[in-house]
Amino acid sequence: MSVQISQLPNITSTQLTSGTTTSLSVPLIASVASGNVTTYQTSFSNVKTYIQTGNLNLTGAISANLTSTVANLTVTGNLNVIGTTTSTSSQNLSSNSSIIDLHTFSSNLDPWTSDDGRDIGFRFYYYKNGVASTAALYRQNNTGYLVFAGALAGNANTGVISGGATLGSMQVGQMFVSNATATTANGTGALQVGGGISAGGNLWVVGNATVGNISASSGSGTFSSANFLNNVTVGGTLIATGKITSASHDVNTFVTVGTTLVTSGNTTVNGLTVNNSVTIGSTLGVTGNFISGSIAAAAINSNANVTASALTVNNSATIGSSLFVNGTTLAQSIIPITANTYTIGNSTNWFTTVYATAMQSQYADLAEKYISDSQYSPGTVVIFGGSQEITTTTILADTRVAGVISTDPAYLMNGESTGLPVALRGKVPVNVIGQVSKGDPLVTSTEPGYAVSAAFTDVKGHSIFAKSLVDDRGHEKRQIMAVIL
Repeated sequence: MSVQISQLPNITSTQLTSGTTTSLSVPLIASVASGNVTTYQTSFSNVKTYIQTGNLNLTGAISANLTSTVANLTVTGNLNVIGTTTSTSSQNLSSNSSIIDLHTFSSNLDPWTSDDGRDIGFRFYYYKNGVASTAALYRQNNTGYLVFAGALAGNANTGVISGGATLGSMQVGQMFVSNATATTANGTGALQVGGGISAGGNLWVVGNATVGNISASSGSGTFSSANFLNNVTVGGTLIATGKITSASHDVNTFVTVGTTLVTSGNTTVNGLTVNNSVTIGSTLGVTGNFISGSIAAAAINSNANVTASALTVNNSATIGSSLFVNGTTLAQSIIPITANTYTIGNSTNWFTTVYATAMQSQYADLAEKYISDSQYSPGTVVIFGGSQEITTTTILADTRVAGVISTDPAYLMNGESTGLPVALRGKVPVNVIGQVSKGDPLVTSTEPGYAVSAAFTDVKGHSIFAKSLVDDRGHEKRQIMAVIL
C-alpha cells in the first residue's frame, strides 16, 4: 500500500499534536485538496503506524525540525530515497558492512545498463596554505583508471571530477603488480611510468630491460640482459650476465658482459670483458685491457692491450699499445697513423705467407741487398765484382752490370741482411754523364758509378741495363729518371 501524505485519510487537524516541546513530534508539510500547503505536527508513533501498514512514498522532501534530542535513528529495513539527502555535520562514520557499494540505483545492486558519464569514488575537503581545496580517490569514467587527485580545480557536484585536477602523491610500503602483460614498445606493459624512476637499492630485471638512457653516478649496474635504445652511462661498473644492446656505452671503470655486447654507436670504457662477441656500430674506445671472444666494429680506439680470438673492423682501428688476436683479424683496411714510419713485422717476427691479389707501393723499384766494397750513394751504377759482391767500373758497356743503388725500393729482398739495396727492376734515379734522349739504352761509362747513352755507341746485348725516361741535352754529371730492364 502506497500512501501520499496529501492522501492520508485518517489525519485531521484534531488528531495532530500541537508540537509542544515536551512531546517528540515531526512537522509535516502536506498538500491538501484545495492546493494549499499546510504544516502539521504529528508524533513519531503516528508516522510509524502509517509506515508499518504500507509504504510511505515521498514526492517531495521531509522537513524535520526536532526540538527534542534524538540519540539514534535506526532503520531495520531498506531506506530508499528518490531525492537528495543532506547531512549537516558528522565527526565519524562507521559501518559494520564488509563492502560499501557506491553508485548503485537499486537495493539488489543491479548492474548499470548505460553510461551516465560520472566519476565514482570519494571526495575530501581540506584547507591548506590559505587555500580551500578538495582531493579525490575515484574511478575516472572516461579512462577507467583508479585516480588519486591531490587538488581539484572545482567542487561542483556534477559527478565528474574537473579536468583541471592535479594528480596527488601516494606513499605505500610495497606495491605488487600482478598483471603479466609483456612490454613490446613504449607505452605497453603492466607497469608504465610517465617520468623517471629513482631506486635507492638494486634494480633487478629478470627479462630484457629496454630503456632510452641509463645513467648511474656511482656504484654498479647489474643486469641479466639489457636492451637500451640510446646511451649507457655508468659511473662505476656495468655487469651483465647476458647480452647488452645499446646505442652507445660510456663506463668509467669496467664492463663485463656475459655473452654479447652490441652497440650501434660509440663505446668508451676503462676496461671491457666480453665472453662471446662484440659488435660496435661506430667507435670502440678502451683505455684499459680489452678481452673478447670476437670483435666486429666500425672503429676501435684503445690505449692499452686488445686481446681477442677474432677481430672484425669495418672502418678503422686505433690501438695505443698492442693488439693481440688469437684467431683471425678481418678488416676493410689497415692504415698507419703516420706515413713512412711503421712496419708490418720485424727482424725477429716474420709472416710466413702473404696472400694478395695486388700490391701497391709509393715507390717504384724492386731491389735486393748486396754487400759492397764501399759505401755508395743512391743512383750509383754498380757491377758484380770487386772485393765483395758489388763495386763500380771504369769499363764502357761492362756486361757485368748489376743495377743501380736504390733510393726507396718498393719491395726489398733480403731486407734484414747487410749491404746496399740494388734496384733490379723498375723506375729509379740514375747517375748519367753526357746527353741522353728519351728511350736511349743506358750502359756503364768510363766514369765510375755513372751511365752513358748507348745511342752513340755500337754496344748491344747484356751491357744495356736501363732506358732513359727523359730528354736531357746536358753534359755534366747529374741524375735522370730511368727504368731498370
